[in-house]
Amino acid sequence: MFESITVRWQGPPDSTEPLDLGLLAEAMLFYGDVHVVADQTMLRQLVRSLGPDLLLEYARRGFMRISYVPQTLVVSTNNAGTPFERFDLGMVSASHTELQEVLPKIFIAVTGRQGRGRRLAQQFSPYAKPLSLETSVCDAARADCLDSKYLSEVVRYLANAQGVAGEEFRFDLSRDETGGFAVVTDEVLSRSGVSPTRVLGQVLEARGDLFFAATNNSELATNPTAGAILSVRLERTIQRRRESKEQLRLFQDFVLDDARALAEALTGGSYTFADFLSVLERADRFRGWIREKAPDTKLAKAYFQEVTKNTWVDKLPSRIVRWVLFTGAGVALDLGGAGGAGTATGVALSAGDAFLLDKLIKKWKPNQFVDSSVKPLVRKR
Repeated sequence: MFESITVRWQGPPDSTEPLDLGLLAEAMLFYGDVHVVADQTMLRQLVRSLGPDLLLEYARRGFMRISYVPQTLVVSTNNAGTPFERFDLGMVSASHTELQEVLPKIFIAVTGRQGRGRRLAQQFSPYAKPLSLETSVCDAARADCLDSKYLSEVVRYLANAQGVAGEEFRFDLSRDETGGFAVVTDEVLSRSGVSPTRVLGQVLEARGDLFFAATNNSELATNPTAGAILSVRLERTIQRRRESKEQLRLFQDFVLDDARALAEALTGGSYTFADFLSVLERADRFRGWIREKAPDTKLAKAYFQEVTKNTWVDKLPSRIVRWVLFTGAGVALDLGGAGGAGTATGVALSAGDAFLLDKLIKKWKPNQFVDSSVKPLVRKR
């Protein structure tokens, strides 16, 4: 319980502040290992928001570790606006995006001083490790796009998150001889911002999230829409492996209803991340309570109360904190040959799905720590 968590891009695709700093703070309070998988935009936001010196302090003391990914997942469009419009999924790595080039630029831009910026970047560099995406992420996402049931769920979640009510939307996708995707969609989706690029981008990002969390053998910090899509992707993967038509439900909510509005206090400016350091120091002394234990509401509540007792966090208004827990460990073990009626053979899986199943069989738990400020989405029955 609360051993390790991966934090990735959580904002809209074009956001200049893609990290939910409040969710990051809550993750650091609960988890012993907080792994921020950052691109340039996320790294720039961290340096700017916390300040170079404070970010360096957080990294030095192990409250977060940072990996930098130079590649960017993209949806490309050819012949836009014509009957021959086609989409594809891929990743790009622009020139001058390697970590040793990016860090000095960011620190110089934030400090406004060449010498100080370079010195801080040099001090910070041991705490930011390079990490690469694999091309298998894009291959798996392309295969996901051809899973009509999964794609319809992705469309529904995105539409509902935009306030468009409904269960079924037209999003017909086909692949031509060039490998590109042709899409025919409802006008209501396009008007609400649920464009083909948005849908395919969400499918691609879901694969990226799962790749990094599984590689790190960690849980994942996410928002309700992305979290619901991740859950469906994993359920569909296991369902196909079992050769079953039964719709699986392998995730359930876990709610701590007596936490405090820590995220709002930090992002709203009532308190700062400098104020938060003393709370994290206290939390370090109590992490042994919950490490390697099964999720338990009473234990989580006792831990939270103990680490925040007599601190400024204890004086904040109440707030719900929410997780989505993976409950399919037994199913995954069954797929690995532990016995039972679910064991299946001869099922063709993508390399991406085979990778995820291997991790699940080896007891990876893809739990999600979810932004509780956003209303959870209702899953289809």
